Amino acid sequence: DGYEKIKQYLKLSGTLVSFSPAIEQVKKTTLALRENEFYEINTYDLMKRKYQVKPNATHPEVRMIGHTGYLTFGRKVRDVKNPYRERKPKQEEYMNLDGMPFRGEDL
Repeated sequence: DGYEKIKQYLKLSGTLVSFSPAIEQVKKTTLALRENEFYEINTYDLMKRKYQVKPNATHPEVRMIGHTGYLTFGRKVRDVKNPYRERKPKQEEYMNLDGMPFRGEDL
C-alpha cells in the first residue's frame, strides 16, 4: 500500500499530514496509519471564518462558513522493543552468582 512508500521517504520522527474533506476518509486514514505503525495520530477540523478588520472594530463577519475539512497527523517512529514486556525467564533459567541454577525453593 501507499503508506509503506511514504514511510520510506519520511525521516525518523517525521510527520505525515493528510487533508480529508469528509469524516469517512478520516476514519480510513487513521486506521491505515495505525496499521502502518504511525503514532501520535491526531485529527483536527478546520473552520473558515472571515474577519472584518477596521479601526476599533475588528470582528468576525456575521455569516460564517462552518466546516471545511479535516487535517490528520501521524508520526513515524522507530520500532523499539520494550524490555519490560519481554517474557519472564522460567524458574530453571535463573542462575545464582556462581552460575548454578536456583532451585524452585530458592526463589
